[in-house]
Amino acid sequence: MQRDKGKNHAIIGAALVAFSTGVPYLLIALTIMISEGTYMCITAMGTVGLAMIFAGVIKYKYRAPWTFLFLVTYALLLLRNPPIGTAIALFTYYYLGKTWRSFFGRTS
Repeated sequence: MQRDKGKNHAIIGAALVAFSTGVPYLLIALTIMISEGTYMCITAMGTVGLAMIFAGVIKYKYRAPWTFLFLVTYALLLLRNPPIGTAIALFTYYYLGKTWRSFFGRTS
């Protein structure tokens, strides 16, 4: 039951992060103008998504290998957004560095 909640949190969180990261680039590529408020709402979804992923990983102990790789990749993207993005990325790398074995451990 808890593992299913963690999986659901991680999947929904990853979808929100991917949406909030990809949509601004798509809008720029298509030269579609949006208001600052809309842009802030889209990017805020990424923050909510990251919180959901961490809830699935930390609270519900969902440790699938894809979540590890997703968090590493997203933290790399966050490094280019100082100071808050850098702080979140460093926390992510610290946490993943301490717990990486549990993401790739075998389950019987």
